[in-house]
Amino acid sequence: MASFLLGVPSSGSYSIAPALTYNNWYMGGFVQDDWRILPNLTLNLGMRVESETSINESHNRAVVGWDSGAVNSATAGAIAAYSAHPIAELPVSSFSPTGGLIFASAARRYEYATPSAYYSPRFGFSYTPSALRNRGVIRGGFGLFVNPFNDYYTPQSYGFSASSTLVPTTNNYLSPAASLSDPFPTTNPLVQPTGSSLGVNTYLGQGITVRPSQVKVPYSERWNLDVQYQLSRNTSIDIGYIGNHQVHLSYTNCISCINKLPYLSRSAFRDTAVQSNLSSSVTNPFKGLPNVTGSLGSSSKIQKLALLGGHPEYSSVSQQLTPGSSSIFHELLFRFQQRMSHGLTMNLNYEYSKQLIAQQLNQGGPLTYQESSSDFTHHIALTGVYQLPFGHNQAFLNHTSSFVDQLVSGFTVNVIYAYLSGAPIGWGGTGSGSYPLFANGTAYDSSLRISPRAYTGAFDKTKFNTNPNDQPNSTYNYRTFPLFYGRQDATNNLDASILKNFHAGEHFQIQYRFEAFNALNHTQFGTPNVSPTSGSFSTITSQANTPRVLQQGLRVVF
Repeated sequence: MASFLLGVPSSGSYSIAPALTYNNWYMGGFVQDDWRILPNLTLNLGMRVESETSINESHNRAVVGWDSGAVNSATAGAIAAYSAHPIAELPVSSFSPTGGLIFASAARRYEYATPSAYYSPRFGFSYTPSALRNRGVIRGGFGLFVNPFNDYYTPQSYGFSASSTLVPTTNNYLSPAASLSDPFPTTNPLVQPTGSSLGVNTYLGQGITVRPSQVKVPYSERWNLDVQYQLSRNTSIDIGYIGNHQVHLSYTNCISCINKLPYLSRSAFRDTAVQSNLSSSVTNPFKGLPNVTGSLGSSSKIQKLALLGGHPEYSSVSQQLTPGSSSIFHELLFRFQQRMSHGLTMNLNYEYSKQLIAQQLNQGGPLTYQESSSDFTHHIALTGVYQLPFGHNQAFLNHTSSFVDQLVSGFTVNVIYAYLSGAPIGWGGTGSGSYPLFANGTAYDSSLRISPRAYTGAFDKTKFNTNPNDQPNSTYNYRTFPLFYGRQDATNNLDASILKNFHAGEHFQIQYRFEAFNALNHTQFGTPNVSPTSGSFSTITSQANTPRVLQQGLRVVF
């Protein structure tokens, strides 16, 4: 309080960041036609055409590219400094601290180029074979579905914002160096944004994210085939198949990590020798060089592994919209439908599916097909509505008095049941640090069994190596252990409700509702602890769903 009354601040900061205005164009249109070739065969033909532009900033305050071979203000000095203190793993001729950002200009305003148009043909058919006696139909189709970039990926604005930190004192608070009336005096002036004035020298020493100049739009190839058959006037079944292949899925790739991969240990265990070597400190060739900011520009030493990475004058270089990933999805489905009959409406759906997606195990490493976090093998969904047959014009108590009819009629029971296989258990993401190691010294053990409802121990801990000194680390070990292994507890949920309608004349109705969510109060356990060195390893200490919730409501309709 005393400092405030004296007008002497103890901390503070001020940011300068101009408002940025992004623009892009998107247009789309389609044509479609149904062609009835035969009385029992109809074709559906369509074509969707879309076009979009990349995003630009109205005043060219944006990064629009990356030149990996650009010579920046640190290149020559760093090579000279490194030549005096090289490391054994990296010859002087291979040391290449090049690269620089490209800023928007009148000649180039867009970050990446998009095709002039996206074409998405679709085809479908509906066929009623005479052998099914007008009680069944076969349907199928194939189509391409494009996922435009739209405005999700705005350009980077490196250099167009700056932050200044208040310095309260320069002599251990013997006297103030700033005041509320002048928080940033001439001795510590506000840092002004450099904009694009530094060119390829912008953000040296920092981590940057760039995008390729040529991108490939992600698209989905989808196909399906199903047979629907009417069992009776009010019941039918559906049996079908759905496939989906996603192409050119984009991901973020650590470009600066690629050169590090050959130096990582291939041992399944923690490799002390490799870790000690790669984490050791060596002479920093970037200290004091022009425009190199942060610790890279001020520290005398640098970690050897950082020096082995690509474009070491940056702390990291990542590329978004790298168009190399893909996924595949297959699903078999069954559906039973009961339309309103004798007060009962019911739908039963069952799906059996598998999804794989190409992902990285190591930053900068190759893509491999693995389980997806959204892969759920079994899915059962049951919905039912039953109007109880009591009261006037019903099967029971049809001839009661009006008073009794008001008590027993107008009841409706609703149920919604869902079962969904548990989500795959993640064992640390790409580049997340430590990951498990099986006791057999490999990345796979076919004897491992997951019991997702055994909260005191979901799996046998003895299958894993739990010695802290043996644990591998994705920073220094080349990972082969999968991202997902086993499944957590499944969704097994029943919601139910009872409705009672009271009629008071022709234009007035009261509806009472009693609803139960998670009616059976079934617990869905969370993900087990997957940290081998934790005292809680394999135990489950969380709940993935909510306990039973009961609620009542009264609705008046007039």
